[in-house]
Amino acid sequence: MREELNIRVIDLVSTMLGTYERGPLEKLRKQADRAGCVISNLKVNIPDLRFDSDDAAKRRHWLDEYKKWIDAATVLGIRWLRPFPAETKPNWDILVAGYRELADPAAKHDITLLVENYKWLDSEPDAIPKIVLALKGRVRDQPDTLNWVDDSTRWKGLANAFPHAASCDFKVRDLGPKFEHEAYDLKKAFDLGYKAGFRGPWCTEHATPDKATMMRNIKWVSAQLRAWTAASGK
Repeated sequence: MREELNIRVIDLVSTMLGTYERGPLEKLRKQADRAGCVISNLKVNIPDLRFDSDDAAKRRHWLDEYKKWIDAATVLGIRWLRPFPAETKPNWDILVAGYRELADPAAKHDITLLVENYKWLDSEPDAIPKIVLALKGRVRDQPDTLNWVDDSTRWKGLANAFPHAASCDFKVRDLGPKFEHEAYDLKKAFDLGYKAGFRGPWCTEHATPDKATMMRNIKWVSAQLRAWTAASGK
């Protein structure tokens, strides 16, 4: 990332780590420091950890598991942690209470929880600001530019989310030979964020079957983001 792509901000997913044990995390932190990189965010991608479950006993157990991931984020020097959303819309009061219980121990380590438009949230463009405002500064959001059910929901959802954003998943699907992107308008998504006052980090999500193509594409996406930022700042 640092040498080949000139990218210094690492946005982690828990499945990449495979552990919240202190030893391996300390090793990763040292490697990132030596490379001149910073680990900004940890997405806890474990669907079974339902911090918003209707089952009180299971919810208690899963909240305790999440607190172990908060401890892991502390070891990694992370600023933000994103809990995994439910497949179906949870009970509102339980959802808010779950976020609040996780936000308290996170705040003690200067970690802020993030909300992402994923799973049930990808079809509700008003949900992210509603959650953020209900928790009064305890959480912010990380809008994903792709994860919406359709284009009309995407543009309304991003416009609602970017004013509260701490980070952004700038998710890029297949690129054509001239870097065409049929999934949605990349520049329009950037412009929505910039006009809302968001200045990054723009965390690129992109994958291809072979590394050479992936590196080529990520270099192009990074160059576009830098060029758009420079042009917008003039």
